[in-house]
Amino acid sequence: MSGSMTTKFAVLPLLAWFAACGHAAAIECPKSGEAAYILSSSQKRLLTKGTHIDLVDEIGEISASLRTQNPNISYTSLVDAIVAIYCPVIASEPDLSEQEKRDDVRKFSDIVMRQLSWDVTPQASAILAQVELSPDVYRSLREKADAAGQSPSQYMAAVLTKAAGSTSGK
Repeated sequence: MSGSMTTKFAVLPLLAWFAACGHAAAIECPKSGEAAYILSSSQKRLLTKGTHIDLVDEIGEISASLRTQNPNISYTSLVDAIVAIYCPVIASEPDLSEQEKRDDVRKFSDIVMRQLSWDVTPQASAILAQVELSPDVYRSLREKADAAGQSPSQYMAAVLTKAAGSTSGK
């Protein structure tokens, strides 16, 4: 995918800088000029201590917010902005060495690129939320969705929208 290749080139200078710094240099985070986004304490916790699914869901929410603020944001700028938002959170982690911080930002960047490569729609119309379910719960959910004439994802979206007290949905 050409957008993915472009993004790798945009993030490569940051990653190369991290590699050149060695173990002694303190991590310096890039600045994002694309949009203002402030992480809540809950988001910071999910990004650093949550599961992979939590991380992916938060990337989706941040992406949707940034794309709402700037509908014409390029894929490359979006990846760079999300990494710039995340980096200070990791840079402030006292229990990580500088090398671990650089490695963490590098891994996060890879996850962002992978996650956003699936989302090629021009507008931030929805967030793809992933939820861990036991096989029994999923089978039950699938049966209820089928009985309602919906796919499991449509059924889950309707249930979650209702539970959140929102009347808007897909």
